Amino acid sequence: MVRTGRRLILLGVMIGLPGLSLAARPFATQDAGTTGGGTELEAVLDVAGAQLCSGLGFTQGLGPRLDLALGVCFTHAPAGERSFDGTVLGAKFALLPGLLSLAGGGEAGRAARNLELACTRELAGLTLDLSAGAAWELSREPEPVWGLALCRPGRALDLGLELGGDLKRTQNWLVGLRRSIGTASLDAGLGGAFGDGSSLAVTAGLTLGLAAH
Repeated sequence: MVRTGRRLILLGVMIGLPGLSLAARPFATQDAGTTGGGTELEAVLDVAGAQLCSGLGFTQGLGPRLDLALGVCFTHAPAGERSFDGTVLGAKFALLPGLLSLAGGGEAGRAARNLELACTRELAGLTLDLSAGAAWELSREPEPVWGLALCRPGRALDLGLELGGDLKRTQNWLVGLRRSIGTASLDAGLGGAFGDGSSLAVTAGLTLGLAAH
């Protein structure tokens, strides 16, 4: 799902990216997986304090290794802040399918960008996603960022924990769950930032996967 640089889970709170993340919701850490040439549609709703945001995402696989993504984000509340928050574009290429990918993107018409290397491993029944890269604006120096998500797949629910930050400190956390029903999945998460007194954020989403023909 695409995420822009707002301080909500939908918009990249986990690693503070001003660009884009093509990650398995509800997490923002990049993973090595692609759609394998298929299509994904996503709808997301985020609440943090008095702020209510939503997003729509479209990801299209061009062959087994390359995904292209497009997303749009909106703010619905508070009433004085209602707005269309912009369009996010991104791409992911599988360097070693299922193990290592390169992903990046940015906000259309703006200077915010990000580029990350993502690795996924299966360890003792757990799925570990680790991403590292840089986020920047054209007028500033790139800032190193990282994300780590650990998920335990289950028959009914996938449960996971995520941390993210920069070279100086761990900045954000999220606890999330995901339920798959056929080609669709429902997800929810609770997250926040360490040490800045900000309110907790709640996210919920629906992802529909369409297999490649």
